[in-house]
Amino acid sequence: MGFSQREKIFLIAAAILSLLGWFFLCSPKWQEASRLKHDLKLMTQRTEGAKQVIEATERLKKESEVSSVKLSYLDEKILMRRNLTRILKQLVEPTEKHNIRIISMKPMEEEKANPDSLYQSLPIEMEMRCRYVDLGRYLEDLKNRPLLLNVENLQIRREEKEAPILSVHLVLTAYMWQIPGKGKES
Repeated sequence: MGFSQREKIFLIAAAILSLLGWFFLCSPKWQEASRLKHDLKLMTQRTEGAKQVIEATERLKKESEVSSVKLSYLDEKILMRRNLTRILKQLVEPTEKHNIRIISMKPMEEEKANPDSLYQSLPIEMEMRCRYVDLGRYLEDLKNRPLLLNVENLQIRREEKEAPILSVHLVLTAYMWQIPGKGKES
């Protein structure tokens, strides 16, 4: 059974109308869906980027906290201005506890401080008598004092008259903050 000419035209017209209807009704929805898919992909990329920024910020915050703790430790150890009395007191206090007899203690002439430097140094020369084990305990105790110190020179001689006693000569350098550009502070 064949289609008449009129039926064929009707079927072709129906097909064309269906295609046009699909094109005008469905095609915009597909385009919108495609655009939404693209927008979702962009938002996902931005979200991932934001997550990375947040993670980097958290890492920086933790590093900043660690640096802050380290800086506060140094702030406790380094004096803000030259305070010879406090430095000498911090050096003398542990000698009593460790049975050390100080023969002499004197600040040495300071090197000329760099005016742009953040710190200045103060070398202190000490002569003392003690046992070897007491010297070790004294130096360990100095490490825990609220000063930043460096042992520059350490000379030990055994005393002939007193067998376990040593004659000790050492130079300690204390470090102090200074205001840049001001040179030495008094």
